[in-house]
Amino acid sequence: MDLEIRKRDRVFLADGQKLGRAMNMIHPTAGFGTYPHHHFLLIVNHQTGRDYYIPTKYIDQEASEEGEIMLTVNKWDFLRRDLMIKPPFVRTNNFEQTSLGDEPSLT
Repeated sequence: MDLEIRKRDRVFLADGQKLGRAMNMIHPTAGFGTYPHHHFLLIVNHQTGRDYYIPTKYIDQEASEEGEIMLTVNKWDFLRRDLMIKPPFVRTNNFEQTSLGDEPSLT
């Protein structure tokens, strides 16, 4: 099953806690470190002012539905896996960004 992700879809951790809203897909530039084939979902939380860059491998396609994206990690896993830290390719500006817009993006 391919999941459609749209700009401003709500994103939740596996334990139901809201993380924020989907904004864009981020792709490291070719040849940057160990990330050349990974895709990341940029999630913005307007309440905390934080941006999160979550690898798309953590999206639970079976539990997600239109407008609501579920992740496979709970709050503890999220904190423990350092998913709150900007990836090095973002900090060094070695990425490309694809806007989700209002059209679906398949993961």
